[in-house]
Parts: sequence; C-alpha cells; structure tokens
Amino acid sequence: MKRRVFLGALAASVLPAVAHAGRGRTAEGAPALRHDRSVPTGLYPKSVTRAPDGRLWVCHFGRPDADNVWVFEPERLERVGAVHFEGNAVETAFDPAGTRAYVSNFRRGTVHAIDARDHRELGAVWVGPHPKGLLVSPSGHRLYAA
Repeated sequence: MKRRVFLGALAASVLPAVAHAGRGRTAEGAPALRHDRSVPTGLYPKSVTRAPDGRLWVCHFGRPDADNVWVFEPERLERVGAVHFEGNAVETAFDPAGTRAYVSNFRRGTVHAIDARDHRELGAVWVGPHPKGLLVSPSGHRLYAA
C-alpha cells in the first residue's frame, strides 16, 4: 500500500504562509494552514528536505534496496529523480554548496554521499547502528549523524 505525504505543506512553509480564514487549526494569531495538494511519495516516507536548489528530497523506508529517495520539483510536485542504494533511507542533509547530499541508512548503519545533481551515489561510510538525523557543519567539513 502506497502512502501519500502532503508535500504542499512543506512548500507552503518555505514560502510566506497563506492566511485562509476558517481552514485548519492554528495557534491564535498565526496564519491558517490549508491543504494544497498531495502526491505519491513512496512507501513509509520518513522525511522531506528542501535542497539548496529548491528541490524536495523525500526519504522513504518502505522500499529497501531500491528507490530509497525520491526527488521532486517543488512547484509542480513532479518526481524528477531517485536515489538507489541497499538499505533504508531516513534523512537527508546537504553541504553548503548544495552539490552533495548525505542520506542516513538505518538498516546498514551508514551515511551515503550522493551527487545532488545527477543523484549518483559517490560512496558510503559506516557510522554506527541505526543512524537517523544528519547535520552538515556550516563550513561543510564535518557531518554529524545521530
């Protein structure tokens, strides 16, 4: 069974929020949220990250060993790429230049370096069991995995 994730919510949160009276529940004084549209994002999506070029990278857990990450164009929410490696993708982080993506692999205990332009795997490093969250330092010289 394919799950759907509301990517429109991310796009709306990146741009100024749209106030729409009477829709959604928000804190007092905050702009109301509204559902724009949904698109299929793979099985068991775990995270969505906005790349420096604006594209949306969705890691999904439900297809181990293939199509671990789907890449979407944000305006049309059209799938424009995929990343493939053995294991389960959880989260993505980008280097400051936006040329490299790093994806945590829960099942294999690794972090994969991905060319952000052509979605090709550049390599992987073992970081310990079940990595999830990732953070790249502002200089781009360190990658932290939790």
